[in-house]
Amino acid sequence: MDASNTWYFAYGSNLNMGQMMTRVGEWTVCKRAVARGYKLVFNVQSRRWGGLAANLVKTNNIDDKVYGAIYRILKEKLDVLTQYEGVEPTAIHIEADGIQTMAKAYIFRASGEPGRPPDAYLEVMLVGLGQHGYSEEVIEKVKKLAKSH
Repeated sequence: MDASNTWYFAYGSNLNMGQMMTRVGEWTVCKRAVARGYKLVFNVQSRRWGGLAANLVKTNNIDDKVYGAIYRILKEKLDVLTQYEGVEPTAIHIEADGIQTMAKAYIFRASGEPGRPPDAYLEVMLVGLGQHGYSEEVIEKVKKLAKSH
């Protein structure tokens, strides 16, 4: 990959291609990816969504995984996303097409208890999973997790 591009791992509302298009314009590649050794939680207070948004929590347990997507974007587009997210991105190991690689992800230092995200946020996220070709089973698993609080 050339130096002007980077992989960005989306696991929340940025899974939604419409939202990503609004935020960064285009990308060169996007595909399904998983972050192993992490759990998906909804514990980030979002003014934009009026409730809790998604976050990654490191567990170091290889059986834990978060379903997401990686987008290959220009590095300056990552700066645009950073403005939206309000935290600096972290480099994490992800797996795509059976290959391990590094990608930037936004991980928040949230101290609040995990809870239920707003329905509108969850819907944008679930549509995004579908856009990336995730099965109904995966989508239901994420929906169940979100509504379990």
